[in-house]
Amino acid sequence: MIRRSIGPSIQLEIVGAGGLWLAKCDPNQLENALLNLCLNARDAMPSGGTLTVETANASLDIRPPPGRTACREASSSSWV
Repeated sequence: MIRRSIGPSIQLEIVGAGGLWLAKCDPNQLENALLNLCLNARDAMPSGGTLTVETANASLDIRPPPGRTACREASSSSWV
């Protein structure tokens, strides 16, 4: 569904990590959130480009352990 929604001028790259933790979520809400993020990325690239969807384990907590960040840092060229 995402490939059809973003159009032919945007290349979709999916990077799936191994050993992912299970997540308790509503599948429909997750699908809707992911689709909305992809559509926002499409709108931000009117001339085309590459959209990368990457999975990773992350501990999202109010206060991360000392010396660690709650989630990996995005590069300056990444859209988060």
